[in-house]
Amino acid sequence: MSKIRILHIDDHILFTQGIQYLLSENPAFEWVGGASSGKEGVEKALKEQPDLVIVDYFLPETNGVEIGTEILKALPKTKLVLLTMENSYLIIQSAREKGFSAWISKAAEKDELLSTLERVGRSE
Repeated sequence: MSKIRILHIDDHILFTQGIQYLLSENPAFEWVGGASSGKEGVEKALKEQPDLVIVDYFLPETNGVEIGTEILKALPKTKLVLLTMENSYLIIQSAREKGFSAWISKAAEKDELLSTLERVGRSE
């Protein structure tokens, strides 16, 4: 079974490093990079063509739903997961309507995060 290639877009570098560490410990995933802004995230997504992109909602100059929409226009097979502290129903609903496969709170346990990423990455 091939690894799920993941890109993470979040302006909190320490959080991105934590996600990278969690993914590196799991044989189901391959880390393809992190980005700290929406623009950088779109550029890396186009270059790396990941299977799945984890996006924070709050990003400098934009929001994660808009960045996800931009990524999906160029890479329609890429899966998107919104990983954020934002729990507004309207934002989560907007993300789903724009093509995000899942929403996970940054307060979630690591097992919930990893199982959600695996399910989404395997299109389950």
